[in-house]
Amino acid sequence: MHVDLDNCQAVLAFSFFLVIFALSSQSKEPSLFLHDDDNEDDQLHWINFLRNGCSMLCLVWDELNNSPVAPFAALWHDDLGVTADPNDPLLVTLLSVFPDHEPEYLIYRDSAIKLVTAFAFIKQRGQSSTI
Repeated sequence: MHVDLDNCQAVLAFSFFLVIFALSSQSKEPSLFLHDDDNEDDQLHWINFLRNGCSMLCLVWDELNNSPVAPFAALWHDDLGVTADPNDPLLVTLLSVFPDHEPEYLIYRDSAIKLVTAFAFIKQRGQSSTI
């Protein structure tokens, strides 16, 4: 959990390969937990690692952009080439939950737009796309 210039490339590569492995695995793989502990509440599941990966790597992002793993770093901000339809029923439903005047809901509104954009991208890709 302490990313620095010596391990940042490994952390970024690990996160990408972890996603590929986890999504292609047909079963729950216990090795995806980052430490062995019988108490499930104390386990750091791989998804937590991925969710926090961006903030973990912020301080070393320039190093990553100029390293052999630069293509992975570029994918982190890859433009999907689609935008969310403001009239999409899912987006309208999601946004109706959050009042416009509440600033603390901005991150949820942004997440809703990103989710609908991701679904639009999958729809554009057709049947060849999987989770």
